[in-house]
Amino acid sequence: MAGGDGWDSTRAVATAGSGSCAAGDGLRGALLHAASNRHAAPSAVQPLPEALAAERMHLQARALADLDRYDQALKVLAGDDCRDSKLLRVDIAWRQKDWPAAMQTLTALLGNRDQDPTPFTAADRQSVLQLAVALSLTKDTAGLDRVRGLYTQRLAGAPEADAFRVLTNRVDKDNTEYRDLATAIAGI
Repeated sequence: MAGGDGWDSTRAVATAGSGSCAAGDGLRGALLHAASNRHAAPSAVQPLPEALAAERMHLQARALADLDRYDQALKVLAGDDCRDSKLLRVDIAWRQKDWPAAMQTLTALLGNRDQDPTPFTAADRQSVLQLAVALSLTKDTAGLDRVRGLYTQRLAGAPEADAFRVLTNRVDKDNTEYRDLATAIAGI
């Protein structure tokens, strides 16, 4: 309904979150909240809903990372252990070529996924491959052996199975197939 200020809260709420982003519910809730409190005194304005505040924090961290301000991005994410924050931390570590940090965050991101019977998603498989690449780049053969033991069966038949096999098997790291594959995956 359009108020005296020309803002149509009904239309704004109806169109909020109409995209495919899961944050649409947070945006819709924020607009409903704003519409119900728009005549309140400024001191009565409520803080952002939790989901919207989390999305805002992730956007801020992503923007800082895109500006190569990695330390500031990581400070913004400090204390937040949700999946989106872990994915951002992996991306930052990857950009910095900080393989130990990438390994630590990918391990936390995967958790006990090796024991979960639910089929791996494309994102799960990508995380496993990234973990294998990071372990390989740090020459962590014990870690590669462990990851091979945890995920070989889970990746059997997946499009990434051959890449995983090449990355985790004890092969000559100067092998052309290995180098080409590691180079391609490092671009993930």
